[in-house]
Amino acid sequence: MCAHYFKKLDNPGYAAETYLKIGDLKSLVQLHVETQRWDEAFALGEKHPEFKDDIYVPYAQWLAENDRFEEAQKAFHKAGRQGEAVRVLEQLTHNAVVESRFNDAAYYYWMLSMQCLDIAQDPAQKDAMLSKFHHFQHLAELYHGYHAIQRYTEEPFSFHLPETLFNISRFLLHSLTKDTPLGISKVNTLFTLAKQSKALGAYKLARHAYDKLQGLQIPSRFQKSIELGSLTIRSKPFHDSEELVPLCYRCSTNNPLLNNLGNVCINCRQPFVFSASSYEVLHLVEFYLEEGITDEEAVSLIDLEAPRHKRENKWQEITSNNSQTLRLDETVDSMGDDDPFTAKLSFEQGGSEFVPVVVSRSVLRSMSRRDVLIKRWPPPLQWQYFRSLLPDASITMCPSCFQMFHSEDYELLVLQHTCCPYCRRRIDDPSP
Repeated sequence: MCAHYFKKLDNPGYAAETYLKIGDLKSLVQLHVETQRWDEAFALGEKHPEFKDDIYVPYAQWLAENDRFEEAQKAFHKAGRQGEAVRVLEQLTHNAVVESRFNDAAYYYWMLSMQCLDIAQDPAQKDAMLSKFHHFQHLAELYHGYHAIQRYTEEPFSFHLPETLFNISRFLLHSLTKDTPLGISKVNTLFTLAKQSKALGAYKLARHAYDKLQGLQIPSRFQKSIELGSLTIRSKPFHDSEELVPLCYRCSTNNPLLNNLGNVCINCRQPFVFSASSYEVLHLVEFYLEEGITDEEAVSLIDLEAPRHKRENKWQEITSNNSQTLRLDETVDSMGDDDPFTAKLSFEQGGSEFVPVVVSRSVLRSMSRRDVLIKRWPPPLQWQYFRSLLPDASITMCPSCFQMFHSEDYELLVLQHTCCPYCRRRIDDPSP
């Protein structure tokens, strides 16, 4: 009764002290929530986890009411309210797309995918949530790339290299085989591709892009530029510069700049692995473990670092909690005929089905840890393994989102943003 009057007379401090003395912790939590004394509520919640829902759910609702949706999502997640957390994220994502904040949309879609992966640990929801996880991961990649296209077409200056815009527009066109997601413009993508293809000497591809644009509804601001480009490209030779042709690192096939199969090799069907900044094809080949080999055993076999003949390595190793980096200087015959992995890259010529690279224990034992990148997904996903086929070219993988970058690009972007450019994991964050 005394605490009730203190509360009524706007003396929450005395009311809190009274509740504490009589041991009425539930009323104390309710008091902190009603008076929005969140720090005191969190401190009490740390000591008494049974009040977590009573604290974090109203806190998340308060954050959402104050337009702090990102923090609200995290609070719902902490309270174990996965459904509310996902709904807040979906609203955030939709708002970002509608407002053309595609970099934010990519980030929110990545967060959504990881939220779905967390829920997928429930066997009853596993299949549905894994399907959503892959869908949201794909959308995050599309919006992350389209952000550069949108800036190039909407803003007077572009901060991206012509090669990067060229790679991104090709990546998007190869990815947009079905429905085009909300906010992504095929006109903007083809316009960027046409301009950059012409500038870089891919005249055949530029002509194709201009021809495709003729069948679309063109905004008036692009009309003159496209009409002029369509005419002037006719004076150029009908071929593409060989320097731009992407190489498959599994079968060494030169792939066409416009690939009807999408982002896979036309010969061996091996999916390409792209840098998340320059969108170049990285010199990585994904491989799978033979049946019966666990992830723990595979890592222990790779860590054995079995010596290989005809190999002289001068390694420059950088150990950091923030990234996983491969770096090798002056390798002599490091990919010689004695490498068992290269023998596994062969496949049946002429087949239309993709045949993955599957390795045995002996092949794992022959690998160097510095040549292998591992995406250590949480359950129920399987880990993914990638082998670098050019060890002297350094690749960095973010330990949080598992996106790959050329190391120099990643270091520069992290210096600029103090976080991963994809998932925004801060460089001082010790957690993966």
